[in-house]
Amino acid sequence: MNAFISYAHRDKPFVDRLRSALDERHIATWAPESSLHPGDDFIRELERAVAEADAVLIVISPGATKSDWVSKEWAIARARTINEGKPRIIPILAERTEGLPYFLQTLQWVDMTDSSGFDSGVELIAEAITRQRRPSGSKTTPTSTTTTTTSAPPDLTSHVSQINAERDLLQSEMQVFTSRQTDWHRRSLQSA
Repeated sequence: MNAFISYAHRDKPFVDRLRSALDERHIATWAPESSLHPGDDFIRELERAVAEADAVLIVISPGATKSDWVSKEWAIARARTINEGKPRIIPILAERTEGLPYFLQTLQWVDMTDSSGFDSGVELIAEAITRQRRPSGSKTTPTSTTTTTTSAPPDLTSHVSQINAERDLLQSEMQVFTSRQTDWHRRSLQSA
């Protein structure tokens, strides 16, 4: 597997198109509806899929920012990136929205809100995933001549503090989420 796609259910038509385009570029994707089987432990499989992914593609939309499950997927990916430096998180703006987590605001995203830019967006994503898989020191010829520059935040200490606070929040959310999942599972077994 090369990419894990995190998205809200209502964005499935967009994600199906994205998966098809990535498949044409020989980039395999993981999504729950095609990768899980009856009886699979959803959380365990989700964590495994994120751990094995070269990249986590975060499809951003109003539905995604309101979804508890999508928030958990983001937290799992971000925690793994903080702790292990992998996977690469690639935010994909499918629809303009408000209320993005701070860590997504600091990442370079791919704007695919305009369907005329879909193919060029897919090329940028494919290039980023390929670059992530390539051993360090390998040379490539860039496929795009567009360059994006980002300036350092004016107050680096504030930026680091924000990231540390977000990491602590993500770890806390994961503990609560795991506890709730365990409680739900226990109740399900008791009622059966």
